[in-house]
Amino acid sequence: MRYGWPTISTTSQKRPRAARYPLVASVVLIDLESGRKTTERICNLSLFGCLVVPGDTSAVGTRVRIQITHNGEVFDALGRVMNSRPVTGIGVAFTKVLEKWLAGLRYRKATPVKV
Repeated sequence: MRYGWPTISTTSQKRPRAARYPLVASVVLIDLESGRKTTERICNLSLFGCLVVPGDTSAVGTRVRIQITHNGEVFDALGRVMNSRPVTGIGVAFTKVLEKWLAGLRYRKATPVKV
């Protein structure tokens, strides 16, 4: 501690495995155990997962099927809820993604976004 301020250790901070890209799209989450279906929105996307907002209060570890609809395309994957926060939403990690969708995500990553 220096000058009364706490120090922050960079080794304890968690960093995302891949870049996150802002994307607002409609998403359908299906709980694979209960069959419950909810319609939400995502606000960011990466090769490994997405953030669903406002997000239902799914328990961490819940297995889900996620269907993201954007510009007429439907992205379909299996995932698991990794974190759940009532205000910020739920983080879903993809556990199985069709290769054609991964190729599309990689292509979009390489393509500059025009604003």
